[in-house]
Amino acid sequence: AYSPLNTFKNVAGLESGIAGLQASVREQYTMQVTQSLLAVFQVGTDVALNGLDAGEAEPFQNYALLNSESPAALNYWSWSYKVINNANQIIKGASDNTSVLTTAQRNLYLAEAKFFRAYAYNFLVTLWGSVPLIDQPLDVPKTDFVRASLESLNSLINDDLIFAAANLPAIDAVSKPGRISKEAAQQLLAEAYLRQGKNDL
Repeated sequence: AYSPLNTFKNVAGLESGIAGLQASVREQYTMQVTQSLLAVFQVGTDVALNGLDAGEAEPFQNYALLNSESPAALNYWSWSYKVINNANQIIKGASDNTSVLTTAQRNLYLAEAKFFRAYAYNFLVTLWGSVPLIDQPLDVPKTDFVRASLESLNSLINDDLIFAAANLPAIDAVSKPGRISKEAAQQLLAEAYLRQGKNDL
């Protein structure tokens, strides 16, 4: 009775889904991993230095030691696809014509979910370049993933963020503190355009 197919059909279900999606997004900063975001992204740069000879930041301050067995890399890869699958569930539910929603409500939930899907994909593409593109919920095991072209990934990210920016409320009009706003979508779209070399946009 609580599957996404039954739950994401009305405002109450989608509000719960968005709360769950936000919780999974926050895990990027709160999950228990051997390497924090600070260590993974900033130790070894001019932003932060490791104060120990060994410890949390190894091997991220010594790029010669990096390899595909990094627990932090696995955790952030898995986190990204968890967010993407959760967002895809909400997108599927809100897009269903049998959902009891006004057009404005439908567009709001789609915008929030698409923002977070784009956020996770932009994170993945920034770190790994070409990655598998999943734009539908996965509810059965799948083992034949292939990397999508960077062009198709960027297109999904851009389309999601353009839709989000057009359908999210302004920052001073969000329903609750912490909800995603139009300005957040515009900021992330600007970052994505810069990553893509589309500085004029």
